[in-house]
Amino acid sequence: MATPPVSLIARVVVDVPLPQPLDYRLASSVVLPTGQMCVVPVGRRTRMGLIVDTACHSGVDPARLKDVGAVIEQVPPLDRHWLDFTQFASDYYQHPWGEVALPALPPVLRTLPGPRFTQALARLRTHFDTHA
Repeated sequence: MATPPVSLIARVVVDVPLPQPLDYRLASSVVLPTGQMCVVPVGRRTRMGLIVDTACHSGVDPARLKDVGAVIEQVPPLDRHWLDFTQFASDYYQHPWGEVALPALPPVLRTLPGPRFTQALARLRTHFDTHA
């Protein structure tokens, strides 16, 4: 008897007043790095999220876990130092991590990808390349 494929759990922070990251199911063949931007369902809405950890198990019933909606591959993962800094700020100011980490990003990275997302990223890259 074949064993079912193991799906990883992504711990994702979103800009909502929740004290801990939310758990989402990743496809069995997908391994995403910490710091990767993604789109996830939160209640009836869809929001930008930031993967802060991955795990093999969750405290949530597997039937209740939702899938990560989309991965924002056009944006490289944020590094561990940035994640640690935003987590420190979250603890220091006593605000949820998602309410600190996501508002610290440029507006184009906080909004859901739409038809002009790629153009907005190109403008942002050009802006930082000319001012670096």
